[in-house]
Amino acid sequence: MNELILVGIQIVTSIWEVWMCYQLLLLTVIDEEYRTKKDKIIMWCAVTFVGLLLGLNRINSFFSSPTFVLMNIIFIIVCICLNRKKKVLCVSVIILYFTLVAILDMALAFISYDLLGKEFINGVYIYMTTWKREGVYFLSRSVICVGIYLLKKRVGNIHELAEKCKYFIWGVGVVLFVLLIKYQYVLGEMLSGDRKPRGISASLGLLITTIILVLLEIFVLKYRYMKQEKDAIFLREQLLEERYIEIMRTHQVIHDMRNHFLLLQKYEKEQQWEQLHQYLEVISEDLYEASTKVWSGNVIVDMILNSKKKYAEEKEIKVEIETEVIPRFPLDNREVISLFGNLLDNAIEACEKIRKIEKWIRIRMQKRHEVLSIQIENSIENDPKERSGEILSDKILQGVHGYGLKNVRQIVDKHKGIYSYQIKTNSFLTSIVMFDDENIS
Repeated sequence: MNELILVGIQIVTSIWEVWMCYQLLLLTVIDEEYRTKKDKIIMWCAVTFVGLLLGLNRINSFFSSPTFVLMNIIFIIVCICLNRKKKVLCVSVIILYFTLVAILDMALAFISYDLLGKEFINGVYIYMTTWKREGVYFLSRSVICVGIYLLKKRVGNIHELAEKCKYFIWGVGVVLFVLLIKYQYVLGEMLSGDRKPRGISASLGLLITTIILVLLEIFVLKYRYMKQEKDAIFLREQLLEERYIEIMRTHQVIHDMRNHFLLLQKYEKEQQWEQLHQYLEVISEDLYEASTKVWSGNVIVDMILNSKKKYAEEKEIKVEIETEVIPRFPLDNREVISLFGNLLDNAIEACEKIRKIEKWIRIRMQKRHEVLSIQIENSIENDPKERSGEILSDKILQGVHGYGLKNVRQIVDKHKGIYSYQIKTNSFLTSIVMFDDENIS
């Protein structure tokens, strides 16, 4: 009866192991939103079958290379059939995952060998299902489970990043597999007496080598992530610069109003009413769009405020602006566009998510004793997520979303200003304090 219980635990543990691989694939390879009910059923059948195969095989052997390879092949075939677009990444993730699990098993086996001595052979390694063996399996899979949980919590969906690093992931997986086979032979030589029994030393060597390779992989992924983040910020700046050009064109229209009035006066004096009417029709739309209210006295700031106010009100968002004439900002034109553009875009986007309460944005600006204070507050329905004093975006690695606040912080830090935010009841307040810099013209 006890042996049947252990066999059941072993099979459940093996299915759990394969299920965790499936969860890792969802994080890195499989697009959850495109999976059909049929795909889910097939995958769960594959998880159960491969887990059952592993569990039954482990009744007679602690680790079997042929079964390990067969298990990888079966699961790879199933996953590729369900996701043909990312074959290399699918193979890479599966090999790396199962190899890491097996390496943890092997490292714990070496430690158990030193602790149990001769009892290790029958108690853990071959021809026996015992609580000691199940303890080794459970411990290694628990470590992997924690790792996947932390990856999912801290990183989330990393499909795009993983795809870019697929060959490196594949390379690390293959190297670790070769390392696993080598240490399997080392353990076999220790058990046969051909090698001096130093289980803990062998375990440390295996773990240290594995950790170095995994850290190297994390470093490459982080490097790629930072490069992607830098490219996204650069793209964001390009988009804002294009907006800046459009704003300057609009500003030029305002300056051209003098010429428009001169021509209108000419038509009026000559009583060319039809030409007058036609010309008014042509320029009216541009003039209405270009008309701006003076808020701060800074042309660029006022254009952004008027443009965003108009856009927000079209989205049924109430906008209140409380400011005074601020003849000089401690920022250049590009920084003004990036700062106000990003902050107001974030506020509008937050309001667009509201379904039940009033949507509003309040903008306050003043300058006292060469200190510029900017406050932008907007209504929210749900509190944003935070981590380590940072607001987390609810979209990950999609276009340039999420990089707006990074641009804002870079500008504020560059001018030695202070950036802060406060989450209130149904509102989010962003505050920026900056000292005037005489070098900015």
